[in-house]
Amino acid sequence: MATAVSALGGVPQLLKLGTALLPSIFGTRQNAVTDWLSSAAGLNRNAAGSLLSIGAPFVLNWILKYLRTGGNYNGSRSRQSPRRSVVVPPRSGAGGAHPGPRFDFGDVGRAAPAARAGSSLWKWILLLIAILLLFWLWKGRRTEQPVATTPEPAAPAEVAPAAPAPVFVIRGLPNGVKLNVPENGIESQLIAFIEDPNRPVDKTTWFSFDRLEFETASAVLMPSSQEQLKNIADIMSAYPQVEAKIGGYTDSVGDDADNMKLSQDRATNTMNALVQLGVPPARMAAEGYGEQFPVASNDTEEGRQRNRRIDLRVVKK
Repeated sequence: MATAVSALGGVPQLLKLGTALLPSIFGTRQNAVTDWLSSAAGLNRNAAGSLLSIGAPFVLNWILKYLRTGGNYNGSRSRQSPRRSVVVPPRSGAGGAHPGPRFDFGDVGRAAPAARAGSSLWKWILLLIAILLLFWLWKGRRTEQPVATTPEPAAPAEVAPAAPAPVFVIRGLPNGVKLNVPENGIESQLIAFIEDPNRPVDKTTWFSFDRLEFETASAVLMPSSQEQLKNIADIMSAYPQVEAKIGGYTDSVGDDADNMKLSQDRATNTMNALVQLGVPPARMAAEGYGEQFPVASNDTEEGRQRNRRIDLRVVKK
């Protein structure tokens, strides 16, 4: 193609010739072809028009040279071939019509009449060459594009396993009452301690309520606490000789005096709730210990939550 460009007078001459040739080749569809080329090749419209202008005389020259050699395109010419030239159709403008430039394509042999008769065929050949050129450009653009790689899937974040749901069991009481309670909850532990003659009463064995809930920073018991309170009241009723003490505790956040008062109020309200469920008040006592006797570190939210608790200790059985 570089040789052809040099032979045809360089790129400026090709542009000039091609600009004059395109209207006669594409007619009213010239703009549509330019727009299509611009979209297909990813070029702006001006660049697409320039590409068509350069390609038109180049392809036309190739076709004439092909016909001149009788279908055997090897770069040689027939000695009997007369010299032929093509005059670009005149263009109208200011001052009237101007003759188009003369473009000498060299010798055209006996195939020239066929070329003139097949001028409509040239348009399709030109379009085919343009399509092949576009494919070459498109392939080159794809080759230059970086190959997209599928990112490695991120390793799943480690999630702490959820605490297993408590297993509920049926615990029978001496008075015939049956409780549906957690297997390792306070109810099961309390019944086992009361019924075990080998476990004496002491001042260190406490059992923590695990389903009591209070309003935030308050001693008011929430309705969700009623089921466990009812179970403890049933146990106290089934073992009438048992006496118990309720202890209240807080975490270390806040004023010591406020924590002490909150722990006392929560212990007292828990005891009063049991009294309302039928446990004689003489068999129970309540005391608040504030932030004393923590069972976990107060440096974490989980630890502070464990320290905010209500415990029960058997003082007589």
